Amino acid sequence: MANSGRKARAPAGKRSSSAALLGLGVATAVRDGARAVGIVLGLLYLFPVVARVVGDPDGQRHLQQISPLTAGPAIQATARLHGLPIGPWAGRGVVAAWAAAALLVGGLVLHRRDAQPDRADRECGDVGSP
Repeated sequence: MANSGRKARAPAGKRSSSAALLGLGVATAVRDGARAVGIVLGLLYLFPVVARVVGDPDGQRHLQQISPLTAGPAIQATARLHGLPIGPWAGRGVVAAWAAAALLVGGLVLHRRDAQPDRADRECGDVGSP
């Protein structure tokens, strides 16, 4: 029994770091901490809420499988895995995919919006100055 506790605690750090990376990507994209928290919480809770509204059991299961809120706890599961909508390894993939997507979007928005030195030079009037 003690071994299963260690198995469950080890992925918790990975789950937390993935959630932090999801938040970092969203915060980078929106440049406002309060909005970023709202968006991340919305992303986390949207899929489980919509899954309860969907009448089709297959549709509910699919929404639960792609939800970062459902996939996160599945990472830590050590017993009764057949009752989960997604397995531990697939759950890691889902959480990592959400974090990677948020970081990609945040990086692209940052690059397009802020990290263009030519545009900044033009706005400051430094272009063509000796």
